[in-house]
Amino acid sequence: MRQSKMADIIEDEARGAYMAINGLVFQAAKIIGALGIIIGNLIGGFGMALGYLVLGIASILLFKQVLEQKKAMQLTQRKV
Repeated sequence: MRQSKMADIIEDEARGAYMAINGLVFQAAKIIGALGIIIGNLIGGFGMALGYLVLGIASILLFKQVLEQKKAMQLTQRKV
């Protein structure tokens, strides 16, 4: 489902490049996960929970913004 949503969002001309970068996301996630263990030891459980909450809200807002921009682009293309 994630890849089909990405395919809907990304322009056809740039789809290959975006999918290649998307493949790197999992490698970056491994590194961030390893750093999360170290940081979690330093800031504790409450700090980690707060960090995850902030990151979750930020990602929801960014995803919402991308979807709104895509919808606006589709509306302007229909008018033309």
